[in-house]
Amino acid sequence: MKFGHRACAAAVSAVVLFGFGISMAGAENQGASGGISMYKDPAKSLLRQFLYGSSIAERVLLKSGQYRLVWSDEFETGTVDETVWSFEEGYKRNNELQYYTKDNAWMEDGCLVLEARKESKFPGFAYTSASLTTRHKKSFHQGVFAVRAKLPEGQGLLPAFWTMGDQNYWPSGGEIDVFEMVGGAGRENTCHGTIHWGEYQGTSYSESGKTTLLSGTLSDEFHVYAAEWTDTEIIWFLDGREYYRTQLTEENKKYFTEPHRVLLSLAVGGDWPGAPDETTVFPQRYVIDWVRVYQK
Repeated sequence: MKFGHRACAAAVSAVVLFGFGISMAGAENQGASGGISMYKDPAKSLLRQFLYGSSIAERVLLKSGQYRLVWSDEFETGTVDETVWSFEEGYKRNNELQYYTKDNAWMEDGCLVLEARKESKFPGFAYTSASLTTRHKKSFHQGVFAVRAKLPEGQGLLPAFWTMGDQNYWPSGGEIDVFEMVGGAGRENTCHGTIHWGEYQGTSYSESGKTTLLSGTLSDEFHVYAAEWTDTEIIWFLDGREYYRTQLTEENKKYFTEPHRVLLSLAVGGDWPGAPDETTVFPQRYVIDWVRVYQK
């Protein structure tokens, strides 16, 4: 199966040279839980159009200095750029069941593929998968973080695109989950956006929202997941539509002052999705067309 940019581009009705390239049809396939807000601020209204894929809105935003592309990985070089990305190795977090390995990530036809497999290559682990991070190589403070991806499916799978403080230990540097999808029947049409904060080895806190497609699942086709992080709030989007926002308060703002690294991961099992079962088909692929960061 081909996942390249030619195939990806065919799936969208509006592709901008320098922006998000989002299908209007896909954006309209948003559930009622999307909670779209009509911005009074003209720049915010333009941002919403920008996330839809409006080239006019993009040009105005770029010309006005509201947002500019500061980094992207289009995954077109054939190999993972290890000057930017590092491969996580081994078991990492959240009582997950996989062993992360570099062998489970590769480029295929202009996309990055992370593959989860049921295999016992490493003692004590029944699954392998992949996770990439820009830790200590590339980090950003505030902006719009976006990814275009096609998700896997199956009980026990958890694909995610997220950011973490690049210097402090979790959760004292803050965490922004641009999106997570919890695999399993009845859950694969819903994406979640979350923030975490708190003290290292102390109390942690979180706040989250979600949105559900009117039909189909997030594994049926590519979607664009984005989060806008400003000094006062964080806003989440699916295919250009806002579905949740949270204000940064005096209590938690101090945890979101340092630059964040970017992570792409495909977890198997763990606290949230639970373990795979007899319905889960392996291997499963998390296919990423591109990752982009815009800042003011």
